Amino acid sequence: MELGLKILTAADKLFNRFGVRSVSMDDVSKELNISKKTLYKCFRDKNELIATTFNWVRNSIAKSQT
Repeated sequence: MELGLKILTAADKLFNRFGVRSVSMDDVSKELNISKKTLYKCFRDKNELIATTFNWVRNSIAKSQT
């Protein structure tokens, strides 16, 4: 699985479990056992991670309904 997809999957899982406000970039990096530097190479900041995750989930739902 591609790193970006692994990050989105982990972020979605954490956002659903703890809420967007409670999850930090550090939490996501710890969940995946990657450094924050690696995480920030893929996503500029938490806002970009949230937006990308939500778009990915929305697109996944739309694809499953067609």
